[in-house]
Amino acid sequence: MQSIKGKKEGLLRVLGMVLILISILASIIFDFFLLALITFVLTIIVLIPWFVLIVLLKLEKDFFVDNMAKLFIGLGIYSAIIIIMGLIMGLSAVLLFITAMISNILIIFCWHFALSIFKKEKLIFLISGIGYCALTAIFRVLLFIKLNLLLGIVPLLLVGLGIILILIAEMRMKKKGLLNYV
Repeated sequence: MQSIKGKKEGLLRVLGMVLILISILASIIFDFFLLALITFVLTIIVLIPWFVLIVLLKLEKDFFVDNMAKLFIGLGIYSAIIIIMGLIMGLSAVLLFITAMISNILIIFCWHFALSIFKKEKLIFLISGIGYCALTAIFRVLLFIKLNLLLGIVPLLLVGLGIILILIAEMRMKKKGLLNYV
């Protein structure tokens, strides 16, 4: 009996995607320790619709797939309104608030496009993953170290490992002729 071609590589890709999903949850949990309560609540208010939309897109519901650009623009406007509300409320750590929201939205995009075989979506996967890693390394890791919360680095490490696993698996699949980007 023949085995499925690219089975190991496919499992590596899925493992990378699962690591990125775990890092989304870990990032949100560790933000609780970094952000003031009101800031954390505003961040969650922004992230929940983004995450729900991405999950609905993964389920490939026609309405959401057909109107994806409009929904992204609408959520972008919604996020901007929440940021403005945070500014009006005089949040003490505005830069950290904005950085936390943007980096978490980037990692949600990275997770969504992780297994895509389309070149444009694979580029979004890479750019959003690198953007998350850069923002997290610059703005959050230093705060985690300052607060002696070394576990706060875990989301960054998981994302990095997830991206690397996906890229290695895809390079191996491409070399074997099992994966062609569209």
